[in-house]
Amino acid sequence: MYTGVCDFRVNITVGAPEERSMFSGLHIVADIFCCCCGGIIGWKYEAAHESNRRYEEGKFVLERGRIVGEMDLSRELFIDTHPE
Repeated sequence: MYTGVCDFRVNITVGAPEERSMFSGLHIVADIFCCCCGGIIGWKYEAAHESNRRYEEGKFVLERGRIVGEMDLSRELFIDTHPE
């Protein structure tokens, strides 16, 4: 499970690019690592082979399970991104 595609980064390092088969097709991606613990927390889309996926290039995907630790996925999770 991932949190979504975004175009910003803070406190991460980017690994070496490699070709990887993803659900959305063949991409060149690089793993991204936490600067604090060194663990893999997601990946960065470096290049897409299909023209309809070029919008993903340069974007970052953060894997929720690698960031927040253990989660009880049997319950619904709601994160309010617009608190009042």
